Amino acid sequence: MTTVGQALGRAEEAADLVAETDRTIADAAAAHPELQGKTVAAVWDTAGTFYVYEEADSRVEFLTDLGLTVAPSVGELSTGESTFYYTLSYERVSELTSDILLSYASTQEEADAFAAQPYAQTMAQVTGGHHATLVGDELIAAVSPPTVLSLTWGLDAYLDALSAAA
Repeated sequence: MTTVGQALGRAEEAADLVAETDRTIADAAAAHPELQGKTVAAVWDTAGTFYVYEEADSRVEFLTDLGLTVAPSVGELSTGESTFYYTLSYERVSELTSDILLSYASTQEEADAFAAQPYAQTMAQVTGGHHATLVGDELIAAVSPPTVLSLTWGLDAYLDALSAAA
């Protein structure tokens, strides 16, 4: 945003938008104390592949901005195949421990299919009711990566899902 603001000769307006977005995130975090300090693992199970998002991913950075912390298991299981994600075999998903599991799904059917899978049923977050799902490509795109233009659009639905899982 700051680069675009400079390029358009609107650096001050861009800075204002960034500051406003930062305030919105801080206010949202303050309004959800149940999230503060909880560990989270963000995943997407799609097309036969289980993706785990690393700390460098903007989706995960947004979660930490909301007061969550990245579960230690995310780093411990990392394969190093990418800077922002890795794939995990279904036989090992139970090792991905966290207070909250956040999964992404394009449709509700996809979300339900993941939760019903035998491998998902080995995850304590799923069986214990600490699984949040962000459903819908538009909502996922709003936080992947979050921008000053998209973030506030899906923020309430995102926080509702996380809060219920907490």
